[in-house]
Amino acid sequence: MSWMLKNYSPFRKSVIRNHLCNKAVLQSSNDKTWEWSGEDEEVAEGTFQNTFPSIHEHLKSFEGKLRKRSDQGEYWWELRPCAYYESFERPKIIHTDITWRPQFAYVSEPVYLLNTAYLWSTSDLYLLAVINSPLLWSFMWRNATHGKDEALRIVYSFTETLPIAPPTDEIRAEVEPAVQRLIEFTKANQEATRDILDWLQLEHGIDQPGNKLSDFASLPLDDFLQEVKKRRPKAAGSLGPKPLKELREAYNDYAPDIQQRRAEGLTLEHRLSDLVNQAYGLTPEEIDLMWQTAPPRMPFPRPS
Repeated sequence: MSWMLKNYSPFRKSVIRNHLCNKAVLQSSNDKTWEWSGEDEEVAEGTFQNTFPSIHEHLKSFEGKLRKRSDQGEYWWELRPCAYYESFERPKIIHTDITWRPQFAYVSEPVYLLNTAYLWSTSDLYLLAVINSPLLWSFMWRNATHGKDEALRIVYSFTETLPIAPPTDEIRAEVEPAVQRLIEFTKANQEATRDILDWLQLEHGIDQPGNKLSDFASLPLDDFLQEVKKRRPKAAGSLGPKPLKELREAYNDYAPDIQQRRAEGLTLEHRLSDLVNQAYGLTPEEIDLMWQTAPPRMPFPRPS
């Protein structure tokens, strides 16, 4: 499950951080008071240039196209007015329009999305557990629109009708700390993976780690070493004893902790699934039927 946003997840292309976008990047003066707000355009642009010189330089090359937009703010470099900017700033659950697996993520920091993703303005961790559960994935698989390669279209008109069972106080009290723990595990694993990938880039020139090194903790040590050798630039030459020793040490410093957190996380996910099933009042026979008729790409394999 995607318990929090991953920098290298499918959300990457849909996320705009620090209010930046490829073209129009700044909130409209209708929504935010900028240093240039209320000035005539020539003066306003000069103020914009002095305030954000790098952004102005980048956007200036798109000025012609930006002026042709019908959805701009007070000035050509601004976004159109928006009534829900605060929703991007607050804690939220986000997901992509098209998905191949349950990937609803919790984001507490400000994150801006394009039109290939949706946000739910909520910090309800019980809801996050429900929509990432095997039960809800089974429901969505059977009721959502299917796209290319059996991807699901998780659009607003569908999600607003999802049946969410209210939890008892006891269920919520157990679910929320478990989900918070999973978020902490995910954050720690992301940070550890970034450390390794940054180190591999600096020390070994690996700019394109590929899927295997991006999930290096899933590899046995020998496979990790072989993948590093494969991904190193040809001009780097062969690995000597010292670099090999450093690679082994780096793997042993990071991979076991990631693997341990993943194992503990899987135990928590199984427990959360049980609690969600309880909230929906499923009988053992109904749970067995759910797994017997499970769709592809369930959040985890059927518990033994």
